Amino acid sequence: MNKKIVAFLQARTDSTRLPKKVLKPLLGKPMIIHQLERIGQSQFIDELILLTSSESSDNELADMVESHGYKVYRGSKDNVLDRFYNCASELNLKDDDIVVRLTGDCPVMDSEIIDELIDAFLKSDCGYMANCVEPIYPDGLDVEVFSMKVLKEAYKNATKSSQKEHVTPYIRDSGLFKVCNLDKKPIHKEWRLTVDEPEDFVVIEKIYNHFHSNRFTFNEMVSFLENNLDILEINNQINRNEGYLKSLIEDKVQGNKYIKKDADEWFNRNKGTKHNIFTEYFMSLFSKKILQKFNVAEFGVGRANNINLLSHYVNKIDGYDGSEQSIEMIDLLKKRNIHINGKRVNLGSSFDGLGKYDVIIYGFFTYMISDKEFLILLENSKKMLKQGGYIFIYDFLEESNTSSKDIHNKEMLIYKRNLNFYLNTMKNFNIIDFRLYDNRHLNDYLMNDNVINIDIDLDNNSYNWTFSGLFKLKGNK
Repeated sequence: MNKKIVAFLQARTDSTRLPKKVLKPLLGKPMIIHQLERIGQSQFIDELILLTSSESSDNELADMVESHGYKVYRGSKDNVLDRFYNCASELNLKDDDIVVRLTGDCPVMDSEIIDELIDAFLKSDCGYMANCVEPIYPDGLDVEVFSMKVLKEAYKNATKSSQKEHVTPYIRDSGLFKVCNLDKKPIHKEWRLTVDEPEDFVVIEKIYNHFHSNRFTFNEMVSFLENNLDILEINNQINRNEGYLKSLIEDKVQGNKYIKKDADEWFNRNKGTKHNIFTEYFMSLFSKKILQKFNVAEFGVGRANNINLLSHYVNKIDGYDGSEQSIEMIDLLKKRNIHINGKRVNLGSSFDGLGKYDVIIYGFFTYMISDKEFLILLENSKKMLKQGGYIFIYDFLEESNTSSKDIHNKEMLIYKRNLNFYLNTMKNFNIIDFRLYDNRHLNDYLMNDNVINIDIDLDNNSYNWTFSGLFKLKGNK
């Protein structure tokens, strides 16, 4: 029996970063119409529908798209999963029928790339397939394909705001479905060809103005951009999937992990310990059996208390620090424990490591380095992580720049570190666990629905707030 293939293009006009972006004109025609026309060249798609909200703010979008002869379905504004499922149900899709998910901020979307993924999905036994679980193409060419049966299960079981707003996180992360990434060598996956910010639209406009139409292929666009790399510098500072990251932050604050009773019990259990409570919390995230297999590195050794603690639970641990005193402390420990090594390095510069690690820990030092140095550190870490590796960060949140002495009496500038910087910077990682702590009242987690604006909740008294985050490198099993 033939499977029906339906493409849902989701779009709204109330974008906070670039309002009415889908209606912005390219060559005298709304951006969203160019995208619909490009998608319409697909050889596999049976039906193409624009999915938007039932809010009055999207009336102009719906009317304009219908006036160009395309179908429109209107539903929930924020629960896009609900919008997808209800539209699919009204179409009477069977369990084996196929849904293609596309987003309306991708005006260079290519029908051949869509067909490539659909064809691969049809030949597989996957419940979900994408070319962006591990990105293959530039941002702006992401395609997801899944069966109606999978969509139905996600609709029934998804509970988090991010799962409902972004449609497919539950499908990818629940472990209930066979999730596949397109098997293909990446092609300029670092390029940004989507439209979320004004700079993004400038890039797209230059592409369209060069070709004078929307009838250009992906390969033709690549050839043009490879010869005009200055165009890609216009928006290369913007992170991929910023909207999804913000939804994840909200999930972490509103979820069950922030139940006060759990916080009380944990802090009461750890008060008065000689060891860092964040390290002890990290250890509690894994079973003893798993910890025993880990090779761990700590960046920012300090007095080596954490390394001393962890050395009794993990397979091997190495320490990296810019302080000679810290490395001397490690050398003293090494005389009693063969599983410890140390190396003096500048943590804000590129450096060679002692080995490859399952876990890298950043301990109370990243607040002392600049944003640029942090990004260098992150690149070092990715090179040193094994497949499936984690990064665990614990550090201070600062309201403003201040001058302070670290434990080695060196004057350091403490840089403001807000949650947006940390979580958006960790864009190549999945967030496993993220917690905030009020240092003045150890038994309280931060209860705040708007974590993005946490800065307004911090006062000028240094070190009142700390956080811990466990991240896992994307694309690893």
